Amino acid sequence: MDVISAAVLLRHGDRYLFQRKDQGYPVEAFRGHLCFVGGSWTETGDRTPRDTALRELHEEVAPAPTSPQLAFLGAFTLWVPECRTRTRDYQILNFIYALDLDADGHELLEGDAAWRALPAARRERWCWGYDHVLGHCAEHLGVAWGVTPDPAVRCEPTQVSGDTAYADMDLSALRLNPLRDGDLDEAAPLR
Repeated sequence: MDVISAAVLLRHGDRYLFQRKDQGYPVEAFRGHLCFVGGSWTETGDRTPRDTALRELHEEVAPAPTSPQLAFLGAFTLWVPECRTRTRDYQILNFIYALDLDADGHELLEGDAAWRALPAARRERWCWGYDHVLGHCAEHLGVAWGVTPDPAVRCEPTQVSGDTAYADMDLSALRLNPLRDGDLDEAAPLR
């Protein structure tokens, strides 16, 4: 596993708040693409994926939701084709939560805010395989996704959606690929 991440699908009524990667985003191929609010799990401060999701909400959304009640939608393993300097697919374990916002006056502190109804979101370009994830989650939201996502990305549900024990698992025992930030040895196993 290269990265463990947590992301939050933010909703107010029938509109969703997504982040559009701006021109300062380090992965040039994903600039201008949409994704969920969220980020990588860190060993220094997050014990569970829910901790990561809550931290990311406070880092990226203003005003930060008070006492957010996150609903676990599922965990997905994504294999994203070569990005940055990697010579093979990038493997991400992504925990997805949903949060109903009490107002639509929230802004993003990273990237650009993009409020979209799901039908309009179907026509967008997505980074990090989030079109796959949203397709899986749309069913739980009662929305027919009906879009063929990027065929170069593979996405598999990792656990039955709604398993709250899985949503709050202690991640400290999981190991990330130690070569994820440098040159990769194709023979090195992922952990």
